[in-house]
Amino acid sequence: MLPWRERLTIRAREAASILSVSERHLRRLIRSGLLPAIRSEGVVLIRTADLIQYINAKQDDRSDGKPFPPRAAKALGSLRRKLEVG
Repeated sequence: MLPWRERLTIRAREAASILSVSERHLRRLIRSGLLPAIRSEGVVLIRTADLIQYINAKQDDRSDGKPFPPRAAKALGSLRRKLEVG
């Protein structure tokens, strides 16, 4: 199987794992419109490009100069490494 960054779409469960959030939280992000998703034959799919865009937007959210809380900073660092490695 291809690494997640090389696929066009990934399932919601995998996207939640990549973001280090629960599937329930991921579905909230989808419902709120923060993360676009596709429903195909009962399966929720996330376009890889949309997931990468969401991650990059989260990294830029702290333009006010305040540091992220330690747990959030650790999670974003992990996401950056996942994006670099694939």
